[in-house]
Amino acid sequence: MMKNQQKQNLLKAKISINCSTANLSFIRTFVKEKLLKFVSNMHMLDNLVLAVDEAVSNAIIHGHGNDKKNTILLEIELDEKALIFKISDIGEIDFKQYAFLKRNVEELARKKLKGGVGLKIIYKVMDIVEYKKIDGVNYCLLKKYVENSQYQQE
Repeated sequence: MMKNQQKQNLLKAKISINCSTANLSFIRTFVKEKLLKFVSNMHMLDNLVLAVDEAVSNAIIHGHGNDKKNTILLEIELDEKALIFKISDIGEIDFKQYAFLKRNVEELARKKLKGGVGLKIIYKVMDIVEYKKIDGVNYCLLKKYVENSQYQQE
């Protein structure tokens, strides 16, 4: 970024879905379509789509019990330094589920334990993962720093 230049958003998009795992395909398609013209590394693109899908899936399943009456908002922002995904909803979050992060994926698979693998994927793909609850609203912030060489310029 040049001196005296304000941060320029290269991308700003959002989608709202009802809390049903049947709607995850809309999330995957939306994220992929929005990022396709900016992320040149297809392996990275697929990983980003997977991580966002896992985060939204967790909110749908663990926060809302797949209740279609509730909604989740996904916002995507891209600037010169980072790709940011903001997921927000009003639901119940069990913060005990993050204990799975201390176990490795091979142990979870070997013992056929359910859960935790999605969180591992999210934390492995993203550079910053933050969960907050403010005034009854759950926020999940996923941030990926990407080198400029990995962006396609229009």
